[in-house]
Amino acid sequence: MLRLIASGEAISFVGAGLSASPELNYPAWPKLLEVMSAEAKKLASFQSALNETEDPLLRAEELKEHFKKHDALARFKSILCHEYGPKDHANCTLTHQRLVKLPFRAFVTTNYDGCLEHALTEVAISKNQKPRLDLSVVIKSNGQDRHMVSRFLRSIVEHRGPHWRYVAHIHGWYDDAENIILAASDYAEAYGFKMEDGRIQKQKAPVATLHRQFAWSLFASRRMVFFGCSMDDPYIKGLLDVVAADLWEWHQPIHFVVLPLDRESLTSVESRAGDFRRHGLQVVFFDNWDGTFVGLDHLLDSALASWESGQTPPAPASDASKQAVRPSAGSETSQVADEQLEQIENVNLQWLEEINESTVPSLKKNED
Repeated sequence: MLRLIASGEAISFVGAGLSASPELNYPAWPKLLEVMSAEAKKLASFQSALNETEDPLLRAEELKEHFKKHDALARFKSILCHEYGPKDHANCTLTHQRLVKLPFRAFVTTNYDGCLEHALTEVAISKNQKPRLDLSVVIKSNGQDRHMVSRFLRSIVEHRGPHWRYVAHIHGWYDDAENIILAASDYAEAYGFKMEDGRIQKQKAPVATLHRQFAWSLFASRRMVFFGCSMDDPYIKGLLDVVAADLWEWHQPIHFVVLPLDRESLTSVESRAGDFRRHGLQVVFFDNWDGTFVGLDHLLDSALASWESGQTPPAPASDASKQAVRPSAGSETSQVADEQLEQIENVNLQWLEEINESTVPSLKKNED
């Protein structure tokens, strides 16, 4: 993955995880649905027919219909714009700035916020470069501004340098309420599916919409590295479902996804890696044993060092992983299998390397 990033050929795909950091606190899906539900109840009595574990897109659709029923659809969309608009303080984190310093050809995001644009601006200023005002490209459901989509795709090929990269918002932008994709019907319309009986029907020959063509062209022609994404995000899973079967053989890793590895997720390493591998993504875990996500910053620093030096350095060991000890009986992690815990007692990051290697049974074969 570090070699791919250093090559300058990859696209960075950014999910909600980076924007949901404590510094910014943009709402992820569960929090957003809570906010929307509270606003729905202010209009009239509202009781969801769906439980919290059901499809978030359908839960958002239910809320959207409630607002529409009470002639408040404009309010529904304005809430989204308010929740994801710029903060009064810095509107990006150091993690965002680390990410945009890497030689990605472009950035693609499902997020409505402008964190990546702010990070690109901050980095440009630090280099005494004039900040650009045309960083954002919004893929619109109504088909407007198609020339901007063309500009984005051409920029990947022309590659005029780091200062001329774009950020594509494929599901909307906080300042354009009409084109925000949130509910199931929004998603179905954007990707050419049908809605029947309140459910998305993925027919064999979906309509070739702008969103579908854009996603298809990126996945087919470029290798991508995903940050801040999980299979719990319905947009990420939906996007992969849209293009995976058309573009590559199942279980053949083409792209990469960067995920945290901590006590809670240690028992589900194989299942998490398997979920993504089925969609053509190879998982790379970073050390999040202390829960601070500083391991992601270490990984980004390693990628930057790899690019600048022309070498691929080993991952840096963090204090958290060096001091990892076996949980006591009765603790939350005591249910982890003994044979897995044996691998993390009194160790450095060798255990993390072994876990990463265990998820790539065919990667070396494919490279050969």
